[in-house]
Amino acid sequence: MTTFGDLAARSSILLSDGYRTKVSELGRPGYPVLRVAEVGDGIITPSLGDHVREEYRGQIGAKLSQAGDVLLTTKGTVGRRAIVPAGDRQFVYSPQLCFFRVLDQTIDNRWLYYWLGGADFWAQAVGVSQQTDMAPYVSLRDLRAIQVDLPPVAEQRAIAATLGALDDKIESNRRIVATTRDLARAYFAGFPKRSVRASSVLRPILGGTPKRDEPAFWDGEIPWASAKDIASAQGGFVLQTPKSVTAAGVKSSATKVMPSGTVVLTARGTVGALARLARPMAFNQSCYALQSDSVESSVLFISLEAAVSRIQDSGHGSVFNTVNMSTFDHIQLDLPVATDAEGTLRDLSSTVLQQLEEIERLTSLRDALLSELLSGRLRVSRRDLDFASAHASIRKTNG
Repeated sequence: MTTFGDLAARSSILLSDGYRTKVSELGRPGYPVLRVAEVGDGIITPSLGDHVREEYRGQIGAKLSQAGDVLLTTKGTVGRRAIVPAGDRQFVYSPQLCFFRVLDQTIDNRWLYYWLGGADFWAQAVGVSQQTDMAPYVSLRDLRAIQVDLPPVAEQRAIAATLGALDDKIESNRRIVATTRDLARAYFAGFPKRSVRASSVLRPILGGTPKRDEPAFWDGEIPWASAKDIASAQGGFVLQTPKSVTAAGVKSSATKVMPSGTVVLTARGTVGALARLARPMAFNQSCYALQSDSVESSVLFISLEAAVSRIQDSGHGSVFNTVNMSTFDHIQLDLPVATDAEGTLRDLSSTVLQQLEEIERLTSLRDALLSELLSGRLRVSRRDLDFASAHASIRKTNG
């Protein structure tokens, strides 16, 4: 057992936080600043907003990104991780990001990425992140004190290869989802349209929330979607939610359950997020379920996507931007004149849902394997070790 501080002291890793940029250093040409909000689970999505001018390269020092750096968010939302991909662009890390840069052959950076998502790391990090009354925070000193049990590097690589194969498949499915959704939009755009008043084809149904003193609200059988679940839905579908309600809870409250395929719109605060329900679900009073007797649900969803900006502009309210029933009297929907669109859009929608359901299964499998492999309860085979060693050699040869 060793600590990250020990690994840094023996020059196995460089562990540091980001660069504290001065306002006077901002400008272009320069290096874009990578912020915490731009680091997701396994990905980075840089906004390329603020830049530190090139003349300050010396002051930035090692806090300029390198391909293979393992990133960890350490303030606010603690624990999001990513590996910096190969590419020409370099980033200046913001202070709320910490990075691990592997410097020798005793550590595999992909294994380290997975270890930072495992139980051993979180058991130590959660305690220190809650030592302040402010937002959760893990300091650089806290990170240096965290203990890590390093298996032999060949075993590290085999573990990373096993988990990485699942992540590669998950990422492939995500690309299929994005491509299929783009294809559906392009297909929809190619049809002649007729403009109709939204209220003439929609039956908006406002959601409801079970009483919080009902135990059934927290432990039940029917998923219950909040506005946040709708807004954060991946690929346009809500597959599962952290909360549920029993049939008894639904009966005793204003909660409504909508069938699978129903389009749900966030209608208060953050107006205009759209998602479809992958299975029968209840939803809260900040959302409308939008059903139609005359428009097939996959066609309705994509036409509403195209009208989101109009819906947002039609919202009103002195405190929160809000959509109410009258809003739909002022929104025009563009619907295909021909009915030929329905079958193809339904098939494309089905493809998206199938890919999302497989992502969910693969993610559950990966997380279960991560726990077992990192704990040592499940060991990699000799064949896996040989494969990982050969794969690492190929990666090194190809740069």
